[in-house]
Amino acid sequence: MPVSIKPSLSGFFAGSNPAPPLHLGTRYDTAGNFLFEPGNTVVCHLAGGAASEAAVIDVREQM
Repeated sequence: MPVSIKPSLSGFFAGSNPAPPLHLGTRYDTAGNFLFEPGNTVVCHLAGGAASEAAVIDVREQM
């Protein structure tokens, strides 16, 4: 089944913009890995009971 795409989004399609992404080399590398940069934020789910959840809760309680 074909999917209808808004024309206003076409500039974001892979291959439609010959310029490199604006933050390539500062926020992420050519493989798509995030680089350390002040202000970078990664949002993800926390697994209940995991060490990562405990670390986030600890930091939040200290704020």
